[in-house]
Amino acid sequence: MSQQALGTLEKFIVSRRSGRAADRGAAVEAVRSALRQDQLPLDAAIMAFTSLGHLDDAFATLLSPRMDDRLYSAGSAFHFRPATAALCADPRFWNIAARLGLARYWTVRGKWPDMCGLEIPLTVCKAETAKALSAGR
Repeated sequence: MSQQALGTLEKFIVSRRSGRAADRGAAVEAVRSALRQDQLPLDAAIMAFTSLGHLDDAFATLLSPRMDDRLYSAGSAFHFRPATAALCADPRFWNIAARLGLARYWTVRGKWPDMCGLEIPLTVCKAETAKALSAGR
């Protein structure tokens, strides 16, 4: 792990412990910088942004064209971890799921992520997935 990644992690931990807005801002800036310099894995950055309450940064990172290769190589499992639960609860999530091919998989296979039926009603998951898939055509 690089020194920059370690420094970013330290700022993240300080922010989470203190709860202070100034520490949170410093952590978010550190994550942004490390991500720009390719010093932090995509999934770690997304989880950090999300748990720091910066969903716009998390979604901007996911939707950035230069992140496509990293997104596909990092996989999508991080979407379904507790640290990123707020991502799945956000309406923008469904377009990401469609872009990754997850929405199509869920629809074709009839296998839905655990969040569908637990945190989000299955009928809502199906409706949002259908909407995202039709918007992507």
